[in-house]
Amino acid sequence: MKIGFVWRVNVGKSTLFNRFLGTYRAIVTDVAWTTRQIVSEIAELEWFGSVELLDSPWLYDFTEELQYIEQIILESDILVFVVDWKSWLNTSDQDIQKLILKHGKKDHTLLAVNKLDNKVYLDEINNYLADFYKLWFKNIFPISAKSGQWVDDLHEDMLKNLKKLWFKGKKIVKDEDMIPIAFVGRPNVGKSTLLNKFFGEELSKVSEVAWTTLDYITCEINFHGKKYKLYDTAWIRRKWKIHWLERIAFDKTIKMLEYVKPVTIFMIDVLEWVTHRDLSLLGEILQLNIPVIIVANKVDEKSKIDLERQFKLIIHEFDFAKHLPIVPISAKLWTWLPKILEFVDKIHEEYNKRIWTGELNKALNEAWIKTPPRFPKNKVCKLYYASQLDSFPPKFLFFINKEENANFSFKKWVENVIRRNFWFVWVPLVFEFKQKEWVGRYSKDKE
Repeated sequence: MKIGFVWRVNVGKSTLFNRFLGTYRAIVTDVAWTTRQIVSEIAELEWFGSVELLDSPWLYDFTEELQYIEQIILESDILVFVVDWKSWLNTSDQDIQKLILKHGKKDHTLLAVNKLDNKVYLDEINNYLADFYKLWFKNIFPISAKSGQWVDDLHEDMLKNLKKLWFKGKKIVKDEDMIPIAFVGRPNVGKSTLLNKFFGEELSKVSEVAWTTLDYITCEINFHGKKYKLYDTAWIRRKWKIHWLERIAFDKTIKMLEYVKPVTIFMIDVLEWVTHRDLSLLGEILQLNIPVIIVANKVDEKSKIDLERQFKLIIHEFDFAKHLPIVPISAKLWTWLPKILEFVDKIHEEYNKRIWTGELNKALNEAWIKTPPRFPKNKVCKLYYASQLDSFPPKFLFFINKEENANFSFKKWVENVIRRNFWFVWVPLVFEFKQKEWVGRYSKDKE
């Protein structure tokens, strides 16, 4: 089920959206036009389950954004129409009201009159709400999104409406079986173009103007029977050039990557050199231990000879991440785009793969006999036992004689053995080393 939040600029919409979601998903500032794309997120509502929340965007031109508001009105099962008590009603509120009435969503709309704080006495509420009854909505709620006052009443009525729709046969939105894909890169490398090509229509704005994508947005697609959830992230410049609002957007992008752990499409432009920001950004993403595919866009604008030369340079620049696949595409022409999803499927499968403990130790023992790692004199690292602790990302625990003897060369040897034997080719691997004595102490404590 979908709950749509619609409103005009700066009536406290993002604050209320975050309160319902239980996290800082929408950007909240005192600056108008901060939310610039449709924001979609799954939330768990008490006594009901999973629902999808949609937050309407706002840019400088209200008429431009009205089409996105109408899209939310059409898609949503329940609407939360937020107005500002302090500034009363204006033509923008009336335009939204007309769209709601036009599409027959009046009875499924909850009107939230925001910015009514503790100074308003409960017995005077009807006086403050009198002017808002002219919008013809019967479900009107006074709220203060900032303090949370009276928001529970709105939440309770929303749950009642959801339950009514549920018993009529509506389905709850689930994204557990979806493969998440995020698009990351510098400005104007083609992230939004690629997302729109996958989605089949203009979901993300494509523009030469900076700040076009400030908050990340999401959409869902089906391809050959598989479901994918796509994330279009905020554009990222050099750190010393970042505006304070961009810093908020960047931090939100990093938090999303850390939490969702999507297969990340790291996009670069083959018409430009690989910059220092490309390298530092990729390094930051790799520290999150998420799977990454390097996608070189705009290959249709290069000759074959130039492409070969450019790819040699790209491979050289990304030498520190040799395990990452590099895929050439043209986002405009659909060239190689299905191939991206093939890589995504394989990488997602690797990222969730688990290895039996017996198979893992057998492969390590055989490799130790055939090509053992080399150590400095009197600093041999003996490997006793290994086990996979987790997947998503794959994490392995190794019991050894001395932790300080597990040098870089030994860790690289372990990584190569695991990648070679179990086909962990394109995903990050996490290793943890413990001394054998630690096993004994742990077992004793447990007893």
